[in-house]
Amino acid sequence: MLLEMNSLTTFPHNLTRLTCLTELWLGHNHIRTVDPEPLVAMTCLELLSLSCNEIEELPTTLSCCTELQQLICAANRLTGFKEG
Repeated sequence: MLLEMNSLTTFPHNLTRLTCLTELWLGHNHIRTVDPEPLVAMTCLELLSLSCNEIEELPTTLSCCTELQQLICAANRLTGFKEG
């Protein structure tokens, strides 16, 4: 799903229903935080692009995305992982 350049400020919560989603492109938005809850349901996600946002921390629930092969998070303000 391509949601780049949409001026999003938060990680879309309604994506939790798309459990078979394999690619999610959220780059070039204004996302500051990634809510850990939606990631728990995204077990089929293979690619997650969060590049060119304003994210400081990634949630540890990324580990729930067991099929994740590519995590693209360049050009953010990353300092580490947040328990969640």
